[in-house]
Amino acid sequence: MKRGICNELFGDKDFAASLRIVRKTGFHGVEIAPHTLFGDFSENIGSTLAEIRRKLDGEGVMFAGFHWLLVGPEGLFVSSPDTVVRQKSWDHIKRLADLGGELGGGPMTLGSPAQRSSQGTTLDKALEYLTDGLTSVAGHFEGTGCRLLLEALPSEFTDVVNTLEETRSVIDGIGKPGIGGMFDFHNTDDESASWNDLIREHGDYIAHVHLNDAGGIAPVTMTEEYRNAFIALGDIGYDEWLSLEIFTEPPDSAAVLRQVADFLDEIEEVK
Repeated sequence: MKRGICNELFGDKDFAASLRIVRKTGFHGVEIAPHTLFGDFSENIGSTLAEIRRKLDGEGVMFAGFHWLLVGPEGLFVSSPDTVVRQKSWDHIKRLADLGGELGGGPMTLGSPAQRSSQGTTLDKALEYLTDGLTSVAGHFEGTGCRLLLEALPSEFTDVVNTLEETRSVIDGIGKPGIGGMFDFHNTDDESASWNDLIREHGDYIAHVHLNDAGGIAPVTMTEEYRNAFIALGDIGYDEWLSLEIFTEPPDSAAVLRQVADFLDEIEEVK
């Protein structure tokens, strides 16, 4: 598995400086929340993209995809009852696919709970809007090297697609190669099965993994649950990105990454 870091872990730290930490701690790539580098997309997108590419190449760090796709610019909402708003939102996702393709391609994780929830419409209608939108952009991903991955999120955060089984139903209903699924250790509150069983049951469509613990912080201690989950990932032949996503900004990011690297080394020895 390729080791990645979600870049918001570094907060406002200079991007190039963050990449040096990524490289020096033995990670291979950085997964980018687009709004952290492109802002509200009102500035020169081309020059920002070129700068990102230059810094990645300069540090020898790979692009590991995009996530938090709809945080910015403001007003994006894929389940809006307003057709214009929905179209603007899906156009933004297509733009991100083009940008991701310019960076070498990678997974694009569609979480963004607030921008897909059934605010202003019924749950059935929100799910219909989401499914129709995913179907409409699936073809655009062909040739970009990117793939749009629907993330199951707990009902604490959204009422639209809360389990891997629900995610599978949407993906299977669309049936397009540009749309897939992923696994996030943290986002399993609504599941009844263990991490191990979830990975084995849905491994055929897990195209990306976010690493964290149930509290959304960095895992540093190997438990039986993690051991079994990583054995399951090995058994299903998973060899894509394992991207650390935590929901705090640690005061010493390098120290945290070294601890996680040691944790992953221990996991590899067990496997």
